[in-house]
Formats: sequence, structure tokens, C-alpha cells
Amino acid sequence: FMKLVKISIGLLAALIILFIIFHKPAEAPIVTDAPEVQNDEITFDGEYCFSRSQVATPEAPYSVSENIKITISGTDVKGTKTGTQSGPDMSNGYIGTLGGTIDGDNLSLSYLYIIEGSKNIEEELYTISENQIVKHRYPLLETGDRLVPDLTQSSTDIVYLAAECK
Repeated sequence: FMKLVKISIGLLAALIILFIIFHKPAEAPIVTDAPEVQNDEITFDGEYCFSRSQVATPEAPYSVSENIKITISGTDVKGTKTGTQSGPDMSNGYIGTLGGTIDGDNLSLSYLYIIEGSKNIEEELYTISENQIVKHRYPLLETGDRLVPDLTQSSTDIVYLAAECK
């Protein structure tokens, strides 16, 4: 019986020694004093220009060339959008002003434009980055004196690439 106790104690001691040798202690979490970046610190202040060209296809039979020039100051956005479009039943140019606000990288703009002598107002939604601006085009609803995006529907994104401001 004494021999069995000695063997058991020896095995237990061997297991403890093996545990100590092969056990890796848990690593302490690394704590840094890096400042927390908040979304409201992102700023796009400055002047930006973007353009896009669309070639007519059987699915989209209109060719389009558009230019956007905006100036962002704080949360205010002002600018212009001009373009031409031509297709099987029309060909015209349009020009107008953009005005609205920016929140993070999302722009909510009113586009006051003249096309074929008619004045219109359309609310437009965009997302901006350093090298492009993306218009989120929704089907439009007429409300009062303006057209507004129907946010209950799906949008089609239209990408404008950064261009040199002239």
C-alpha cells in the first residue's frame, strides 16, 4: 500500500512539473493611449469637382455627360451641376445649383435646375469620398414644388469620378 502511495505522489509531482513547463500564462491585454477617432472629426472642407460620362446602350439609350463642382465648409455644401443628354427622342443641356448639408460623408442636396426652359427642384442624396461622389438615385415623388426620392424603393448608384476643377 505504501508503494502505491509513493507511485501516486510521484506521478502527481511529474504532472505538476510537466504543467509548469508547458503551461503558457495568459497574455495581458495591450493598453494604448491612442485617441479615439470620432466621426464628427472627419472633414471634407474644400472645393471638389467630379464628372461622369455615360455612353448610350440598348438598355439605356441616352448618352450623358455631367459635371459637379461643390464647395464644402463645415456642414454647408454649395455648388453647381451641369450636363448634356441625348437620345432617340431628345437632346438638351441642363444647368443648376446645388445646396444643402453634409453629415459625415453623406450629402443631402437640393438641385435647382433649368432644362429646356423649365425650372425644377430635385432633392438628391450622395456619398462623397476623396476620389468620387456617388449619387443614390431613387424613383421620385412630386411633393409641392419639388421632386423627392422615394426612400421606400431601391436606389441605383451613379458614380462620378474626381476631376480637375477649372
